[in-house]
Amino acid sequence: MGLNAVLINPDFTYIKELIIALRHLAAHFMIKVESHSEELLINEIIFYDEEKGAGYEVARFQANELLPFLRYYSNWLLSNLKAKAQHTKVQ
Repeated sequence: MGLNAVLINPDFTYIKELIIALRHLAAHFMIKVESHSEELLINEIIFYDEEKGAGYEVARFQANELLPFLRYYSNWLLSNLKAKAQHTKVQ
């Protein structure tokens, strides 16, 4: 998936649960960014759920890992949609 340093909350054991949570958090702007340098470049992107309590992080991505993860998930989703469409045409 292009992930080496991402931290995912162990409450999420299925990718479907994680994707739903990330979508929800992005839609409600529950995202923080952190910089570790004086240049204020984005180093980490943190998805947090304030409804579950202060400091509850769903996932913490390194900035360079978020795009590969999104590409992986997008390609997986497209292949499943194509497979479903082909399966529907055959029947």
